[in-house]
Amino acid sequence: MGRREWTDEEKQGFVSGLRAKGTRFVRSRDQLTEDNPRATGLRMSIDEVLDAFGPEVIPDLWFDGSAILVCDMAEPGRTIKGRRKFLKLDVDTVAHNAAVTPWDVLAAERNTRGVSIHIIIKIAKALGLNPKYISWKAGKPELGYLYEED
Repeated sequence: MGRREWTDEEKQGFVSGLRAKGTRFVRSRDQLTEDNPRATGLRMSIDEVLDAFGPEVIPDLWFDGSAILVCDMAEPGRTIKGRRKFLKLDVDTVAHNAAVTPWDVLAAERNTRGVSIHIIIKIAKALGLNPKYISWKAGKPELGYLYEED
């Protein structure tokens, strides 16, 4: 049995309640959930969440307490690797520019689970990618693996 669609009024009411409570969220490479003291991901306000992912994540946050952000299981590794190759950069150069280790770059390209969102964001920025879309969108080969902006 599927979920029913939320009305715009229901979404707005839920968002208003989150704003009023000052609710914060934490984002990993592939998931968004309500913040907690032990979380190590990227902390975001409800407005940052809406700006990055749009209102479609709201029902998941309400019903499940989290939202899956991965558009494709190959992301963000495929876009990171594709962009690096498009720019003709080697792993060491990207690592240096991102202030991370070469292992971090290779692990991000391979979607290794232990790579934090913070490392992935550094790599994305070094490659000129908008970190807002990491995992949420796939880079377009015809755009040099940049994200298609809405």
